Amino acid sequence: EYKYELNRRFFFGINNYEAHFARYAPNTHYEAHYDNFKGKNNRIVTFLLYLNPSWKKEDKGELIIHNYNLKIEPIFARVVTFITSEILHEVAFTKKERFSIASWLRRDSLV
Repeated sequence: EYKYELNRRFFFGINNYEAHFARYAPNTHYEAHYDNFKGKNNRIVTFLLYLNPSWKKEDKGELIIHNYNLKIEPIFARVVTFITSEILHEVAFTKKERFSIASWLRRDSLV
């Protein structure tokens, strides 16, 4: 299973998984953030899957990775992954409805 291999190779301590479906209406965005809640650091790896068939550059809504001054278009079936605690990112204003699934491999207390 994926978490055992990641734990073996990178010592992540992953023992849980979380995901949610995101829908952005036209003219909305998500401000710059890290994917861990304040005071927590249990999300270890972020995965984003884009579900936007026929997306065009002019539709905007890019994922902006501030650490690297990078913009990633939310093209259908594209997967983006990164170490959760290290990447400051945001979703730029979108001109049309935009869909994705965000998921996290987590390290939760066993107590």
